[in-house]
Amino acid sequence: MQYASLVYNLLSNGFWNITAALPTAGGGGGAPATRLPVGTPETIPEKTFITRALVNGDGFPAAQVTHLNGFITHAVQFHATYGLAPITINSFEDVLNHYQGLSTQIDRIRIVSHGNDQFLFCPMFNGGSWNYGMHTAYLEALQDSDEQGLRYVISRTAPPSPSPTLLDATNTIVSGIRGVNSAVLAPFSLQTSGNPTGELRKFFEVVNDFYQVQHGTLVVGNALLTAIQKTTLNNSLNLIEASIRGRLIGTTISGTVVTAAHLDALKAAVMAETPVNLGFLGPVQNLRSSALGNIQTALAASPRVENDIRSAFGRSGQPLFWGNVGGLVAGLEIFSPASLNLGGTQQDAAFITGDADLNAFATVGSDLNFLAKGGRVTINGVAATPAQRAELRTGLIALSDIIKARIPSTTATVAQLDAFRTALEGLDLNKSALSGWMRMIEPQFVEMTAAHQAMGNNFRTKLNHFRGLMKASDASNIDVRGCLVGKTQSFVTLLRNFWGTSSNKPTVTAPEWFQVFGQNLSWRTNSTIYGDIDALQSSGITAANITSADITTSASQWQSLIDFDPHYTFISGLFTGTPRNFATLGWRRWQAGGTGAGIPVLRMEARRVDDLHTLDLKQLIERFALIFEIASGSVPNTTVRNRLNQLQPHLVTYKAKSDQVAAGPNASELPTIATELTTLASAITGIAGFAAPAVTLPPAGNSLAEIQTSINNIGTHLDTILGTDLNGFFTAITARTGHANAKLRYYFTIGLPLPLQSSSHPNSFVMQVYGSGSTTEQNAQIAAALRSWMRIQWTGTPAQIAAMNTVIDTLAINTSTQRAAAARWSMVAEDDPSVTPTADAGLSPTQAFRDHLVTK
Repeated sequence: MQYASLVYNLLSNGFWNITAALPTAGGGGGAPATRLPVGTPETIPEKTFITRALVNGDGFPAAQVTHLNGFITHAVQFHATYGLAPITINSFEDVLNHYQGLSTQIDRIRIVSHGNDQFLFCPMFNGGSWNYGMHTAYLEALQDSDEQGLRYVISRTAPPSPSPTLLDATNTIVSGIRGVNSAVLAPFSLQTSGNPTGELRKFFEVVNDFYQVQHGTLVVGNALLTAIQKTTLNNSLNLIEASIRGRLIGTTISGTVVTAAHLDALKAAVMAETPVNLGFLGPVQNLRSSALGNIQTALAASPRVENDIRSAFGRSGQPLFWGNVGGLVAGLEIFSPASLNLGGTQQDAAFITGDADLNAFATVGSDLNFLAKGGRVTINGVAATPAQRAELRTGLIALSDIIKARIPSTTATVAQLDAFRTALEGLDLNKSALSGWMRMIEPQFVEMTAAHQAMGNNFRTKLNHFRGLMKASDASNIDVRGCLVGKTQSFVTLLRNFWGTSSNKPTVTAPEWFQVFGQNLSWRTNSTIYGDIDALQSSGITAANITSADITTSASQWQSLIDFDPHYTFISGLFTGTPRNFATLGWRRWQAGGTGAGIPVLRMEARRVDDLHTLDLKQLIERFALIFEIASGSVPNTTVRNRLNQLQPHLVTYKAKSDQVAAGPNASELPTIATELTTLASAITGIAGFAAPAVTLPPAGNSLAEIQTSINNIGTHLDTILGTDLNGFFTAITARTGHANAKLRYYFTIGLPLPLQSSSHPNSFVMQVYGSGSTTEQNAQIAAALRSWMRIQWTGTPAQIAAMNTVIDTLAINTSTQRAAAARWSMVAEDDPSVTPTADAGLSPTQAFRDHLVTK
């Protein structure tokens, strides 16, 4: 990782991080200081939705449930810590339910879940499949209609299968129903010929779908649909049918206004007929009146002759009745694979049809299936009786035996061929692909059930209401936080389109990297902590793969982000100047708007410097002694500090008089100035404990020269007594600021947190904080440092900022658990941190985090 890329070009855009602005410097004047944001904080959402934790019944192994739920647990803790009151959702439908009855337009919401490339790990509907989630094809299908969404769930093709959704035998059904009940076709002028078109055809096709559920070869796994699965499919088809009916009823076809009764009659007529009656086994097979006698004669011959038997049926080729070898073999592959064990290997249709004798044998087996399943046979126009059908079967068995004798045992043994023939003859119609081949259906019935239940519960109305809450000009925002959701940017655009109207769409953001809500806190407390800080800089944190060089790099990065260097230079410079300048406290103000005289403002809160403008001289000496860890022998004692505190107002008076004299007072002002200097001199010498002045302090008269002498004498005296009391203190601090680790020491001891990042394992972060001084002070320092970290994470409106600041201010940060919660962060990583620990990564609010949020 190039750490320089993390140092963001900080922008002022009218939103600030939630760190409060510093107040006006007490007693020193100056405008309030403005604290600019650190990097680009996340914007506070008005609502946060987080998908629920998985349970074992959701279809994932227990170990995976534990792993996945870790992210959700951390996400909930992160957002709850900030007072965002995350709402647990079972699906996106729950988000829609939340906004029912609300009319206020959406400003910004956040949806947190697992994700993947073009996938949001959140069921679309309550009760839906987590594996299904929200993905490209599904969103595209559901974009404009429930009907298309259901077609996609049933067919799992993108774009969704056009009508019909299942196998297509529509023309067969039209022809078949015309032969047995042409009256139901009369309203559409199809009773004698033709096929439906347009919306009417879509209705015929959905009737076909219903028929396929009942009779077609629809396979889940290696089994036909169960009764429950059929019900689920039918429920979904009911909604599709209702959609088609809504478009069809009331239209005019061939001069007839289509009514519900017309459609009901058609559907009922089709569903009442068997596949045989509708012609799925082909047309009626009519044999000559002599056929049975001819078959008996051919079978009585010795030896039997194959062509004579075929001729006896009145047919010279094959099949004799109905050819469906491919469909039957395909059915056997699924439902009776052992019957295809020919020659010691399970064979397929290609093998069987590729061998002329095997194909002829299987074709006779297809004829046997035709007879066994009720294929329509007449003899001289009269339906064959059961006894006659039995005679026909005997002829077919004999024919197949002749073919069987030609097949070498290396291809298939007699026993294998007999088992094969028995399986062909006995295969049920709904296993034989008779109604349009077969359909392998993925086990999406959980999703299907959830979809049609939601759609029956006004899903589309709820979705359109939600879409209607989007503001114009992309002003509504939906922030998705889940791994890789933004990796394919077109998916983010698709989410934007799905959640918006044609004219008002939200701005959607999502990470193109893995999303992590992590924590790894390292904290140290001691009465003095310089030694601990030096040890950190020297050794790093081995367990987190953080080296000494990483400490330097991380410190440099964050110091740049928070404008640390100007602040540190200013503070350290206080102690290279004169004690009188320091003690006068003219510096004790904040730079207005980040410029001008005064203390440069840090972009993060630092407990031990943010109140410098409120401290008197005695307290300032104590504070800097604590910050720079000055030994007690080099710190003015309590008596001296109290004495200096008495002197401090006189230093301010002295500076005012000195400036007035230097500016050249009018002659008329001189007597008053002389009197004020006399009073000042008396006040200074009246403070017990200071050495007596070496020269006379009050002016000898009212002349300018005498007043200037007094000014110089008082200044010399002040410098002498301040030097006596403060030079040792200044020297000690200057020694501290000259240390190699001086900046890092100051950074930590004023109460700043430092995210440390490993260069070898960039997604390894440690939040480092320190607490020094008394035990009470140590704990307060740790808590304040963590609050400082929390405040830079977010931006928002003034009301949102105030509310979140209240949460942060009142948050308990005392125990190890509470501290860890406050130290949690939002991170993106190039690869799964749990799998590839060397992945590139970045924390919010740095540019490395922002660079990998896709915005559409």
